[in-house]
Amino acid sequence: MSEKPPKKPQGPIRFVRDTRPVSGYTDKQSKTWTTIVLVGIIGFCVIMFDLGGWSVLRSHIPYGNSDYFWVGAIFLPMLVLIVVVGIAKWIEFRRAASWSQTTAKVLRSELQTERHRFGNDPETVKNVPFVEYQFTAGGRDIRGTRISIDESIGGANTEATLARYPVGATVPVFYDADDPKSCVLERTVREPMPVGGCALALAMLAAFIGAIYWLATGGPAFFRSMFPKADNVEFAIAAMGFGLFVLMFFFAIRKGMKQATQWPTVRGQVVKSGAEQFSDTDSKGRSQTMYRPVVEYTYQVHGHAYHGNKIQLMTEVSGSENYALKKAGKYPAGSSVTVLYEPANPGNAALENSTGMTWIILAAALGCFGLAAWQLGVFK
Repeated sequence: MSEKPPKKPQGPIRFVRDTRPVSGYTDKQSKTWTTIVLVGIIGFCVIMFDLGGWSVLRSHIPYGNSDYFWVGAIFLPMLVLIVVVGIAKWIEFRRAASWSQTTAKVLRSELQTERHRFGNDPETVKNVPFVEYQFTAGGRDIRGTRISIDESIGGANTEATLARYPVGATVPVFYDADDPKSCVLERTVREPMPVGGCALALAMLAAFIGAIYWLATGGPAFFRSMFPKADNVEFAIAAMGFGLFVLMFFFAIRKGMKQATQWPTVRGQVVKSGAEQFSDTDSKGRSQTMYRPVVEYTYQVHGHAYHGNKIQLMTEVSGSENYALKKAGKYPAGSSVTVLYEPANPGNAALENSTGMTWIILAAALGCFGLAAWQLGVFK
């Protein structure tokens, strides 16, 4: 028996639009490549070391056979990463200038908590704005969460960002016509640095590099002529440089803590309390077990629920297990605490502001200057 031919459709063919939303790229995805670049740079340095490439390079550059070369090699990945990130951002801004524009509806607008940890460092808790929006492009519904290309949406801009994008609002959105998943709500720099500020920053950087170069080249001879009784001029220069760095750090942290005495306070609640074990290396290179107190709390400012885990402002404390447990025991889970927060950036908060700790930093700076004077023969 022969098969019957299929029936022809009656009337015009109708295409049903796929209404399933396509997720756009997120801020986290935009930052992934920076990690890849950093790992690649470190890997390149390791390969160069294994293959003897550094030995060849050291013979062709000034001071290649001194310790200054290895100091530069340590900072090279950081410098290259900063340059690469700057170039990539510039390219992204140029591309976004030609993106298409339409309107999107804000579906979610809330404060979210991000947690990061690197090695043995304590966990950092960041409060960041999260905005989810939806728009139509190329016959598809696109959902995006990336807010800005310059990523200056957190910190002091957190509450302002959430206020600009309330739930249900219709807002402009920019997207790549060839790839609508690549979309942002803001494609320009919100607060660019003035030309004068850029020039001042470049001048300060040039002066710093010039000072380092002079200390490395003409510094030893100059100090030997000024201090004929010196024992180790190179060590004295290094001690003075480190002392100046510590002294600047002292003034910066002292200023911050003094300003924090005027910060407002709010009641919060502890959600986690205990001690955390980690490994540290002492001055002789030996590994030792250390403990740090861990206290996480939540508090509300302007109707937004923030999370924080700083006990002392600008200071990380650690020691024995008993010390860590005793410190955390002051703030048991479920207890009510007083939270000190920065008015312009409520996510920056702490439970204590121990201004007396800064004098230890000053003592360290003075100790460095004392070592430098000793090596220069000042006390002979």
